[in-house]
Amino acid sequence: VNYLKTWFVIDLVVVCPDWYFTIQSLGTQASGAGSSIRLLRMLRLIRTVRLVRLLKLRWILIMINDLLSSEYASVMANIAKMIGLLIIINHFIACLFFLIADLQIGSQPTWVTEHHFDQADWGYQYLTSFHWSITQFTPASMHVQPQNPIE
Repeated sequence: VNYLKTWFVIDLVVVCPDWYFTIQSLGTQASGAGSSIRLLRMLRLIRTVRLVRLLKLRWILIMINDLLSSEYASVMANIAKMIGLLIIINHFIACLFFLIADLQIGSQPTWVTEHHFDQADWGYQYLTSFHWSITQFTPASMHVQPQNPIE
């Protein structure tokens, strides 16, 4: 009942356009489907509004921290929280690094094309960009480097 009062409307606003364009793309020709797919991808960005739910996470972490009785457990929980946050930040940086390269393919050299990752599996491309993002936070290096000024 609480979900219906709070997040249902937001979820409905996010999901309905997705359903509409998915159903529309099933019945259209290939020429019209391309623009619908692009619009659908843009509308998927609206789904990030659901990340507002992460605001509740802070209160949950405070409650968990209150339940921890020893200082050692509290310190370990804080270290795990910081490592988790670092992984999440690196994920977003890696996705942005790959997105910038993906949008530039064909117009200028990118790290994907220069290191011949354009034919590689998606998972390998993601792990490579994730590895690159981790090296930006540490004194490490790797052979993948930006290949144009935008990257």
